[in-house]
Amino acid sequence: MKEKVMAVALCVLLLAVLGFAGTCDRANEVVNTMKPQVYQLIKDKGYNTNREIANEYMSNKASYDQLAEQNLW
Repeated sequence: MKEKVMAVALCVLLLAVLGFAGTCDRANEVVNTMKPQVYQLIKDKGYNTNREIANEYMSNKASYDQLAEQNLW
């Protein structure tokens, strides 16, 4: 019984670690593909971490892409 509980706990821990790593990879991928001007614009709005910046960018992607296309910097 104790071994089964330990195995389940280790599986849950592994899934949590993999989930965390996946969200970090996603945030880094989004940040690394955006234009530097867009990154700085979002950073200047008060978003500090890559996760916050990626979430803001993806929430308003069309607006930021339009600004990037118009080169309004």
